[in-house]
Amino acid sequence: MKHNSTQPLGINKEIYYNGTNVDEFEMWELVGDGDANDITPTVNITEVATGLYKQTVTLPEHDCIVFMKFNGDVMFLRVGVPVVEMMWYSGVSDAVTYDRLDVNGSSIENGTLDYRGQGVHSFKPNDNEYSIICVDGEKQSLDVPYVACDSESGQILLQRGVWQMIAINNDSKVAEYFCDRLADQEGVAAKDLIEVVNTYRGSDNKFLSYIPGITAKTSVNNFTLSYNDESESNREISAFWVKTREWAHTADDIIYTWEK
Repeated sequence: MKHNSTQPLGINKEIYYNGTNVDEFEMWELVGDGDANDITPTVNITEVATGLYKQTVTLPEHDCIVFMKFNGDVMFLRVGVPVVEMMWYSGVSDAVTYDRLDVNGSSIENGTLDYRGQGVHSFKPNDNEYSIICVDGEKQSLDVPYVACDSESGQILLQRGVWQMIAINNDSKVAEYFCDRLADQEGVAAKDLIEVVNTYRGSDNKFLSYIPGITAKTSVNNFTLSYNDESESNREISAFWVKTREWAHTADDIIYTWEK
């Protein structure tokens, strides 16, 4: 469950879903230790490309964690600077246990996640030291401070064979700065790591798709990671979807590090 996407207070944000649309979008906020509070906006889902859908939301004006369900897909966003905690969605209120491990694999704390309503559970660590949190057979890294997408540098955890939405604050193109750099880092071809990357730019109503090993790097589909939004006269960072492959060179997740 992703829990390290950090967004500014009060902004309008486009949320994307890839799959079959059933016109379902729900949104809650979690403030402090409180239960999930319904802040679902008017549902206005639009199709921006075949199988890719968008819902625009306005984020709260206060520090909190926002929980969204888009056609069944779950997403958590940190808005502002809320307390560091891990969020977990089980869909039910049944107790969920956790085990927090240090870098040597030793347990440093464990127990039962706090239930926050709407099938959401949470855990506040005793400290912010790097660690691995194990819940229901899945492992997440606690790696703080979190980095917003408009920061000068950052790390992105890539998982095998899944869709992930990420953003990188750099003016280079996606093939060279993301796909090729990742391939150089891992010592395998980019096409063995990434199936496709997609982005949509509302300012010019254009959907772009880059496929490593197939799309020419001279193509417009080798999009820049940031661009000038002439409609608003400012620089925008291109959020994009990544579909990773079931890479064979390692069974582990990959950490991609970038700098502006």
